[in-house]
Amino acid sequence: MKNLIFYKTTADFDNTGEVLIYKSLLQFLRQYGDVIINDGASIQPLFLNRIGVTDKERISNATRLPFIVFMLLSGIKSMLLRRRVYFVTGVGEHSVKGTKGAVKNVIAFCFTALLRLCGIKVVRIGMSIRFGGKVEQISERLLSVAFNHYYVRDSISLNYCREARIGRCRLAPDLSWGYRIPPNVKNPLIERKTLVFSFRDFCESDMDNAAYKKKLTARLTAIVSVLARKYLILFTHQCNEDFAYMKYLYGLLPVKDNVTLVDELVTLDNGNEYYGRAAMTFSNRLHVMLLAYKFGSPTVCITDVKHHRKIAGIFHDNSLDNVLVDINQNDNQIQNVINGLLDKKELLESRIRERESNNYKELSGIFAKIFA
Repeated sequence: MKNLIFYKTTADFDNTGEVLIYKSLLQFLRQYGDVIINDGASIQPLFLNRIGVTDKERISNATRLPFIVFMLLSGIKSMLLRRRVYFVTGVGEHSVKGTKGAVKNVIAFCFTALLRLCGIKVVRIGMSIRFGGKVEQISERLLSVAFNHYYVRDSISLNYCREARIGRCRLAPDLSWGYRIPPNVKNPLIERKTLVFSFRDFCESDMDNAAYKKKLTARLTAIVSVLARKYLILFTHQCNEDFAYMKYLYGLLPVKDNVTLVDELVTLDNGNEYYGRAAMTFSNRLHVMLLAYKFGSPTVCITDVKHHRKIAGIFHDNSLDNVLVDINQNDNQIQNVINGLLDKKELLESRIRERESNNYKELSGIFAKIFA
């Protein structure tokens, strides 16, 4: 009898990065059982459509019971029917801070322990995490005990967990490495004379983001002005909240020749229209970078490398530190680095593809172990 895998999404449909990682996870889960997804009133229907949820995978087509109640009952039945039941959770960024965060973890532990008592295996995968202090670390250590499998997506989060003495924690590649674009999507056979820029105006929650925005904006306006002499430039966004910044940046350009501000959201469905003709993509969003290369556009991150821990950590883990360009360098230094990367873009793409292949194999092995 097939495994039954419960999968709850909480992401926004207007953030293509969220769609990317959830869709990748769904592709892996389908290999190991029947997936049941919560499509209740609190879940955005467009998000479920964008990650490709089928009618038979929606809980509304299986029962009128609430998601949690049906999952608990399925777990109890599984102990009699020899059918394994799983609950998969944890995707995204998690920050455990303050008393409220610690209390939430204690409540989550009680719920997760209940799932285990009902015969359900609980999996946490695809997250980054950080803690505010000792109390928060202790609460996460308690919560981790209730999980059968507990994975983080970068070595920085792994080190945080080790400091918190979470012995169950393991490292898994970011889930977006595992997403495969449909085989019918073909990259246009043209000489790529376009560059894509897609940025947000903030970095990490615990830094001075006003200062970050000021420095980032100064660097980008200088870079774009030079590159637009040779390339067509597209200002795009994968998250709706980024459009305001890209529009602001566009308005600051002294010369707008060869620069186009794109109004529509870049999605998994239309990504080939933009990344498929780009010689290179520049961003400070992780999942812009981890989507663009899939359409043949090698990616470069322009950010505060020291303080942008998530991106720096993931690319360091993959020996791709050379794609990180620090805004604390001067304009000439940054331009020289970018020119060097553009000159060797085929080699850069090859290295990223190699990492993709390795990460896909590693993810496949991890999921095979989880569902063994």
